[in-house]
Amino acid sequence: VDCYLLPPGRSVVTISPVPGPSIFLVMAGEGEIQAGTVPDNTKAKEGDIFFVPAHTKVKLYTSGFRSMQLYRAGVNSRFLS
Repeated sequence: VDCYLLPPGRSVVTISPVPGPSIFLVMAGEGEIQAGTVPDNTKAKEGDIFFVPAHTKVKLYTSGFRSMQLYRAGVNSRFLS
């Protein structure tokens, strides 16, 4: 499980692809997410969950006056070799 804390305002974070699928959980804040099967400019807010397939780059954009906190849960890479 990885934790991402994006500062408030309009910031962008690009997350490199990983070899297994992931689930993103938005714990606080809001913004947008762009990833393979997720339609462009999809809003992401507290309580949302997104599935991201293996080998998919993810871009996160924050908006608003609060930090955006997300968790990414995925398969440990040692199980994928």
